[in-house]
Amino acid sequence: MAIAEPEPEGVAALHAAIESMGERVRAAAADIDRDRHVPDGIVTELREAGFFRMLVPVAYGGWETPAPHVVELIAALARYDASTAWVLMIGATTHALTAFLPEAGAREIYRNGADFPMGGLITPPPGRAGPVEGGYRVSGRWPFGSAARHCDWFVARCQVDGDEPGAPPLIVFMPASDVTIHDTWRVVGMRGTGSHDYQTDGTFVPASRAFRADDEPAAQQGPLYRLARFGLLPAYMGAISIGIGRAAIDAFTAYARAKVVNGTPLTELPLTRARVAEAEAIVGSARAYLLQVARDSWAKVSAGEDLSAADSALQVLSATHAAHTCAGAVDLMFTSGGAAALSTAGALQRHLRDVHAAKQHRLVGFGMYEQAGRMLLTTG
Repeated sequence: MAIAEPEPEGVAALHAAIESMGERVRAAAADIDRDRHVPDGIVTELREAGFFRMLVPVAYGGWETPAPHVVELIAALARYDASTAWVLMIGATTHALTAFLPEAGAREIYRNGADFPMGGLITPPPGRAGPVEGGYRVSGRWPFGSAARHCDWFVARCQVDGDEPGAPPLIVFMPASDVTIHDTWRVVGMRGTGSHDYQTDGTFVPASRAFRADDEPAAQQGPLYRLARFGLLPAYMGAISIGIGRAAIDAFTAYARAKVVNGTPLTELPLTRARVAEAEAIVGSARAYLLQVARDSWAKVSAGEDLSAADSALQVLSATHAAHTCAGAVDLMFTSGGAAALSTAGALQRHLRDVHAAKQHRLVGFGMYEQAGRMLLTTG
Protein backbone atom coordinates (compact mmCIF):
# COMPACT_ATOMS: atom_id res chain seq x y z
CA MET A 1 0.00 0.00 0.00
CA ALA A 2 1.66 3.24 -1.12
CA ILE A 3 0.63 6.84 -0.72
CA ALA A 4 0.77 9.62 -3.25
CA GLU A 5 0.22 12.90 -1.49
CA PRO A 6 1.64 16.38 -1.97
CA GLU A 7 4.26 17.46 0.49
CA PRO A 8 2.64 19.25 3.40
CA GLU A 9 3.37 22.91 3.68
CA GLY A 10 6.78 23.39 5.23
CA VAL A 11 8.44 20.08 4.31
CA ALA A 12 10.11 21.48 1.19
CA ALA A 13 11.34 24.42 3.26
CA LEU A 14 12.84 22.04 5.83
CA HIS A 15 14.69 20.14 3.10
CA ALA A 16 15.96 23.48 1.79
CA ALA A 17 17.13 24.41 5.28
CA ILE A 18 19.13 21.18 5.51
CA GLU A 19 20.75 21.89 2.17
CA SER A 20 21.53 25.42 3.28
CA MET A 21 23.14 24.48 6.57
CA GLY A 22 24.44 21.03 5.58
CA GLU A 23 28.00 21.96 4.66
CA ARG A 24 28.37 24.02 7.83
CA VAL A 25 27.21 21.02 9.82
CA ARG A 26 29.62 18.72 7.98
CA ALA A 27 32.48 21.16 8.61
CA ALA A 28 31.63 21.16 12.33
CA ALA A 29 31.30 17.36 12.60
CA ALA A 30 34.83 16.71 13.88
CA ASP A 31 34.43 19.42 16.53
CA ILE A 32 31.02 18.04 17.52
CA ASP A 33 32.63 14.62 17.97
CA ARG A 34 35.49 16.05 20.02
CA ASP A 35 33.43 18.44 22.15
CA ARG A 36 30.61 15.87 22.71
CA HIS A 37 27.80 18.28 21.89
CA VAL A 38 26.19 20.08 18.99
CA PRO A 39 26.97 23.82 19.02
CA ASP A 40 24.24 26.15 20.19
CA GLY A 41 24.34 27.97 16.86
CA ILE A 42 23.36 24.85 14.92
CA VAL A 43 20.55 24.04 17.33
CA THR A 44 19.35 27.63 17.00
CA GLU A 45 19.20 27.20 13.23
CA LEU A 46 17.13 24.06 13.66
CA ARG A 47 14.82 25.93 16.03
CA GLU A 48 14.37 28.89 13.71
CA ALA A 49 13.69 26.66 10.70
CA GLY A 50 10.85 24.97 12.58
CA PHE A 51 12.24 21.43 12.83
CA PHE A 52 11.11 21.00 16.41
CA ARG A 53 7.49 21.76 15.42
CA MET A 54 7.26 18.69 13.18
CA LEU A 55 5.50 16.36 15.63
CA VAL A 56 3.78 18.99 17.79
CA PRO A 57 -0.04 18.80 17.56
CA VAL A 58 -1.56 21.41 15.27
CA ALA A 59 -3.78 22.47 18.18
CA TYR A 60 -0.68 23.66 20.02
CA GLY A 61 1.08 25.39 17.13
CA GLY A 62 2.76 22.40 15.49
CA TRP A 63 2.65 20.84 12.04
CA GLU A 64 1.88 17.12 12.60
CA THR A 65 4.24 16.37 9.73
CA PRO A 66 3.49 12.98 8.12
CA ALA A 67 5.86 10.39 9.53
CA PRO A 68 7.44 9.33 6.18
CA HIS A 69 8.55 12.92 5.58
CA VAL A 70 10.13 13.02 9.05
CA VAL A 71 12.08 9.85 8.21
CA GLU A 72 13.41 11.45 5.03
CA LEU A 73 14.38 14.69 6.76
CA ILE A 74 16.28 12.91 9.53
CA ALA A 75 18.17 10.79 7.00
CA ALA A 76 19.01 13.89 4.98
CA LEU A 77 20.55 15.68 7.97
CA ALA A 78 22.40 12.54 9.13
CA ARG A 79 24.31 12.59 5.84
CA TYR A 80 26.07 15.70 7.17
CA ASP A 81 26.45 14.70 10.82
CA ALA A 82 24.87 11.82 12.69
CA SER A 83 24.95 13.44 16.13
CA THR A 84 23.22 16.58 14.87
CA ALA A 85 20.54 14.43 13.23
CA TRP A 86 20.10 12.46 16.47
CA VAL A 87 19.63 15.69 18.44
CA LEU A 88 17.03 16.75 15.89
CA MET A 89 15.33 13.35 16.02
CA ILE A 90 14.98 13.21 19.80
CA GLY A 91 14.31 16.93 20.16
CA ALA A 92 11.48 16.78 17.63
CA THR A 93 9.89 13.36 18.07
CA THR A 94 9.51 13.57 21.85
CA HIS A 95 6.95 16.32 21.24
CA ALA A 96 4.53 13.68 19.94
CA LEU A 97 3.95 12.58 23.52
CA THR A 98 2.23 15.87 24.36
CA ALA A 99 -0.73 14.61 22.29
CA PHE A 100 -1.49 12.26 25.20
CA LEU A 101 -1.58 14.99 27.85
CA PRO A 102 -4.64 16.79 29.15
CA GLU A 103 -5.03 19.98 27.14
CA ALA A 104 -4.22 22.25 30.08
CA GLY A 105 -0.82 20.62 30.56
CA ALA A 106 0.07 20.75 26.88
CA ARG A 107 -0.90 24.40 26.62
CA GLU A 108 1.32 25.18 29.60
CA ILE A 109 4.27 23.55 27.82
CA TYR A 110 3.62 25.47 24.60
CA ARG A 111 2.64 28.79 26.15
CA ASN A 112 5.71 30.47 24.57
CA GLY A 113 5.67 28.59 21.28
CA ALA A 114 6.80 25.19 20.04
CA ASP A 115 10.22 25.90 18.54
CA PHE A 116 12.32 24.05 21.11
CA PRO A 117 13.86 20.61 21.66
CA MET A 118 12.21 18.22 24.11
CA GLY A 119 13.95 15.06 25.33
CA GLY A 120 14.05 12.35 27.94
CA LEU A 121 13.49 8.67 28.48
CA ILE A 122 10.16 6.79 28.56
CA THR A 123 11.67 3.31 28.69
CA PRO A 124 13.01 1.69 31.90
CA PRO A 125 14.48 2.41 34.38
CA PRO A 126 11.66 4.37 36.03
CA GLY A 127 11.81 7.09 38.63
CA ARG A 128 9.35 7.40 41.48
CA ALA A 129 6.18 9.50 41.56
CA GLY A 130 4.48 10.06 44.90
CA PRO A 131 0.84 11.20 44.65
CA VAL A 132 0.15 14.54 46.34
CA GLU A 133 -2.67 17.02 46.08
CA GLY A 134 -2.93 18.19 42.49
CA GLY A 135 -0.21 15.94 41.09
CA TYR A 136 2.96 14.09 42.00
CA ARG A 137 6.34 14.53 43.66
CA VAL A 138 8.84 13.06 41.23
CA SER A 139 12.35 11.80 41.96
CA GLY A 140 14.73 9.81 39.79
CA ARG A 141 17.84 9.72 37.67
CA TRP A 142 17.47 8.69 34.06
CA PRO A 143 20.22 7.83 31.53
CA PHE A 144 20.45 8.61 27.83
CA GLY A 145 18.99 12.11 27.91
CA SER A 146 19.98 12.95 24.34
CA ALA A 147 20.30 16.68 23.60
CA ALA A 148 19.98 17.28 27.34
CA ARG A 149 21.84 20.59 27.33
CA HIS A 150 19.57 21.96 24.61
CA CYS A 151 16.15 20.78 25.84
CA ASP A 152 13.58 23.19 27.25
CA TRP A 153 11.44 20.31 28.57
CA PHE A 154 12.08 16.73 29.65
CA VAL A 155 9.89 13.65 29.85
CA ALA A 156 10.52 10.80 32.26
CA ARG A 157 9.04 7.41 33.07
CA CYS A 158 7.92 6.86 36.65
CA GLN A 159 6.40 4.17 38.81
CA VAL A 160 3.69 5.60 41.04
CA ASP A 161 4.03 4.86 44.73
CA GLY A 162 1.31 2.45 45.86
CA ASP A 163 0.60 1.04 42.41
CA GLU A 164 -0.11 -2.65 42.01
CA PRO A 165 2.60 -4.68 40.21
CA GLY A 166 2.21 -4.38 36.47
CA ALA A 167 0.39 -1.05 36.59
CA PRO A 168 1.16 1.16 33.58
CA PRO A 169 3.95 3.65 34.23
CA LEU A 170 3.39 7.36 34.49
CA ILE A 171 4.99 9.69 31.92
CA VAL A 172 5.72 13.13 33.34
CA PHE A 173 6.84 16.40 31.75
CA MET A 174 9.24 18.72 33.56
CA PRO A 175 10.81 22.07 32.56
CA ALA A 176 14.58 22.11 32.22
CA SER A 177 14.77 24.37 35.28
CA ASP A 178 13.60 21.42 37.42
CA VAL A 179 16.26 19.05 36.10
CA THR A 180 19.94 18.53 36.96
CA ILE A 181 22.16 17.24 34.14
CA HIS A 182 25.15 15.01 34.90
CA ASP A 183 27.98 14.89 32.35
CA THR A 184 28.05 11.13 31.76
CA TRP A 185 28.05 10.76 27.95
CA ARG A 186 31.62 9.54 27.26
CA VAL A 187 31.37 7.02 24.45
CA VAL A 188 33.12 5.92 21.25
CA GLY A 189 30.40 6.79 18.74
CA MET A 190 27.55 9.29 18.39
CA ARG A 191 29.63 11.33 20.78
CA GLY A 192 27.96 14.63 19.97
CA THR A 193 24.44 13.66 21.05
CA GLY A 194 25.13 14.75 24.63
CA SER A 195 23.02 11.88 25.97
CA HIS A 196 23.75 12.63 29.62
CA ASP A 197 21.98 11.45 32.76
CA TYR A 198 19.35 13.83 34.10
CA GLN A 199 17.91 13.92 37.60
CA THR A 200 15.22 15.49 39.72
CA ASP A 201 14.54 15.24 43.45
CA GLY A 202 11.03 15.78 44.75
CA THR A 203 9.94 17.97 41.85
CA PHE A 204 6.22 18.75 41.81
CA VAL A 205 4.52 17.75 38.55
CA PRO A 206 0.84 18.69 38.24
CA ALA A 207 -1.53 15.97 37.08
CA SER A 208 -2.12 17.95 33.89
CA ARG A 209 1.51 17.30 32.90
CA ALA A 210 1.36 13.53 33.30
CA PHE A 211 -0.34 10.59 31.64
CA ARG A 212 -0.42 6.83 32.04
CA ALA A 213 1.40 4.83 29.35
CA ASP A 214 -1.55 2.51 28.75
CA ASP A 215 -3.76 1.85 25.75
CA GLU A 216 -5.95 4.92 26.08
CA PRO A 217 -6.16 6.96 22.85
CA ALA A 218 -4.37 10.27 22.57
CA ALA A 219 -6.24 13.44 23.48
CA GLN A 220 -5.22 14.72 20.04
CA GLN A 221 -6.55 12.42 17.34
CA GLY A 222 -4.38 13.15 14.29
CA PRO A 223 -2.94 10.12 12.44
CA LEU A 224 0.51 10.86 13.83
CA TYR A 225 -0.75 9.94 17.30
CA ARG A 226 -2.50 6.76 16.21
CA LEU A 227 0.89 5.19 15.48
CA ALA A 228 1.13 4.24 19.20
CA ARG A 229 3.23 5.79 21.95
CA PHE A 230 6.56 5.16 20.24
CA GLY A 231 5.10 6.02 16.83
CA LEU A 232 7.76 5.41 14.25
CA LEU A 233 10.63 6.10 16.66
CA PRO A 234 12.56 2.98 15.50
CA ALA A 235 12.14 4.18 11.90
CA TYR A 236 13.55 7.56 12.81
CA MET A 237 16.55 5.79 14.33
CA GLY A 238 16.94 3.65 11.22
CA ALA A 239 16.99 6.87 9.20
CA ILE A 240 20.09 7.97 11.11
CA SER A 241 21.95 4.84 9.97
CA ILE A 242 20.83 5.39 6.38
CA GLY A 243 22.27 8.89 6.51
CA ILE A 244 25.55 7.62 7.96
CA GLY A 245 25.75 4.96 5.25
CA ARG A 246 25.28 7.62 2.59
CA ALA A 247 27.93 9.81 4.24
CA ALA A 248 30.43 6.94 4.27
CA ILE A 249 29.88 6.28 0.57
CA ASP A 250 30.36 10.00 -0.12
CA ALA A 251 33.56 10.11 1.94
CA PHE A 252 35.09 7.03 0.36
CA THR A 253 34.11 8.10 -3.16
CA ALA A 254 35.85 11.45 -2.69
CA TYR A 255 38.94 9.67 -1.37
CA ALA A 256 38.97 7.11 -4.18
CA ARG A 257 38.74 9.77 -6.87
CA ALA A 258 41.86 11.44 -5.55
CA LYS A 259 43.91 8.31 -4.73
CA VAL A 260 46.42 6.58 -7.01
CA VAL A 261 47.82 3.14 -6.05
CA ASN A 262 50.96 1.98 -7.86
CA GLY A 263 50.15 4.24 -10.76
CA THR A 264 46.51 3.13 -11.01
CA PRO A 265 43.66 5.40 -9.91
CA LEU A 266 41.79 3.74 -7.07
CA THR A 267 38.55 4.22 -8.99
CA GLU A 268 39.80 1.83 -11.68
CA LEU A 269 40.43 -1.11 -9.37
CA PRO A 270 37.73 -3.79 -9.75
CA LEU A 271 37.50 -4.39 -5.99
CA THR A 272 36.92 -0.69 -5.35
CA ARG A 273 34.14 -0.55 -7.89
CA ALA A 274 32.49 -3.69 -6.54
CA ARG A 275 32.56 -2.46 -2.94
CA VAL A 276 31.10 0.93 -3.80
CA ALA A 277 28.35 -0.70 -5.82
CA GLU A 278 27.55 -3.13 -3.01
CA ALA A 279 27.44 -0.37 -0.42
CA GLU A 280 25.20 1.71 -2.68
CA ALA A 281 22.79 -1.19 -3.09
CA ILE A 282 22.73 -1.88 0.66
CA VAL A 283 21.97 1.69 1.67
CA GLY A 284 19.49 2.25 -1.15
CA SER A 285 17.63 -0.97 -0.38
CA ALA A 286 17.48 -0.22 3.34
CA ARG A 287 16.14 3.25 2.61
CA ALA A 288 13.49 1.97 0.22
CA TYR A 289 12.28 -0.70 2.66
CA LEU A 290 12.21 1.66 5.63
CA LEU A 291 10.25 4.30 3.72
CA GLN A 292 7.82 1.81 2.22
CA VAL A 293 6.89 0.43 5.61
CA ALA A 294 6.57 3.97 7.00
CA ARG A 295 4.32 4.96 4.09
CA ASP A 296 2.17 1.86 4.43
CA SER A 297 1.70 2.49 8.15
CA TRP A 298 0.92 6.14 7.53
CA ALA A 299 -1.63 5.29 4.83
CA LYS A 300 -3.46 2.96 7.22
CA VAL A 301 -3.68 5.36 10.14
CA SER A 302 -4.59 8.23 7.80
CA ALA A 303 -7.52 6.13 6.57
CA GLY A 304 -8.65 5.58 10.16
CA GLU A 305 -7.46 1.97 10.33
CA ASP A 306 -5.65 0.41 13.25
CA LEU A 307 -2.21 -1.06 12.71
CA SER A 308 -2.05 -4.83 13.01
CA ALA A 309 0.57 -6.77 14.92
CA ALA A 310 2.12 -7.64 11.56
CA ASP A 311 2.30 -3.92 10.67
CA SER A 312 4.10 -3.24 13.95
CA ALA A 313 6.47 -6.13 13.28
CA LEU A 314 7.41 -4.66 9.92
CA GLN A 315 8.05 -1.27 11.51
CA VAL A 316 10.47 -2.90 13.94
CA LEU A 317 12.02 -5.09 11.25
CA SER A 318 12.59 -2.36 8.65
CA ALA A 319 14.26 -0.11 11.21
CA THR A 320 16.46 -2.86 12.64
CA HIS A 321 17.36 -3.97 9.13
CA ALA A 322 18.38 -0.41 8.23
CA ALA A 323 20.56 -0.03 11.31
CA HIS A 324 22.42 -3.30 10.84
CA THR A 325 22.77 -3.48 7.07
CA CYS A 326 23.91 0.14 6.82
CA ALA A 327 26.56 -0.66 9.42
CA GLY A 328 27.74 -3.33 6.98
CA ALA A 329 27.88 -0.79 4.17
CA VAL A 330 30.00 1.54 6.30
CA ASP A 331 32.28 -1.38 7.15
CA LEU A 332 32.80 -1.92 3.42
CA MET A 333 33.76 1.70 2.85
CA PHE A 334 36.03 1.80 5.89
CA THR A 335 37.84 -1.40 4.82
CA SER A 336 38.19 -0.09 1.28
CA GLY A 337 39.90 3.02 2.62
CA GLY A 338 42.85 0.98 3.88
CA ALA A 339 45.22 2.52 6.41
CA ALA A 340 44.11 6.01 5.39
CA ALA A 341 40.67 5.32 6.88
CA LEU A 342 42.26 5.13 10.33
CA SER A 343 43.21 8.79 10.31
CA THR A 344 41.32 10.87 12.83
CA ALA A 345 41.58 13.72 10.34
CA GLY A 346 39.25 11.82 8.01
CA ALA A 347 35.55 11.15 8.28
CA LEU A 348 35.44 7.39 7.67
CA GLN A 349 36.55 6.43 11.17
CA ARG A 350 33.84 8.68 12.63
CA HIS A 351 31.17 7.18 10.38
CA LEU A 352 32.31 3.71 11.49
CA ARG A 353 32.04 4.61 15.16
CA ASP A 354 28.73 6.42 14.73
CA VAL A 355 26.93 3.72 12.76
CA HIS A 356 27.91 0.99 15.20
CA ALA A 357 26.89 3.15 18.14
CA ALA A 358 23.50 3.85 16.53
CA LYS A 359 22.69 0.17 16.13
CA GLN A 360 23.33 -0.44 19.83
CA HIS A 361 20.10 1.33 20.77
CA ARG A 362 17.63 -1.13 22.22
CA LEU A 363 14.89 -0.16 19.74
CA VAL A 364 17.03 -1.26 16.77
CA GLY A 365 19.35 -3.71 18.53
CA PHE A 366 19.93 -7.20 17.20
CA GLY A 367 17.34 -8.62 19.58
CA MET A 368 14.63 -6.73 17.71
CA TYR A 369 14.97 -9.21 14.85
CA GLU A 370 13.74 -11.89 17.25
CA GLN A 371 10.86 -9.70 18.40
CA ALA A 372 9.80 -8.94 14.83
CA GLY A 373 10.01 -12.62 13.90
CA ARG A 374 7.95 -13.66 16.90
CA MET A 375 5.25 -11.13 15.98
CA LEU A 376 5.18 -12.29 12.37
CA LEU A 377 4.98 -15.97 13.31
CA THR A 378 2.19 -15.53 15.84
CA THR A 379 -0.14 -13.32 13.79
CA GLY A 380 -2.73 -14.60 11.39
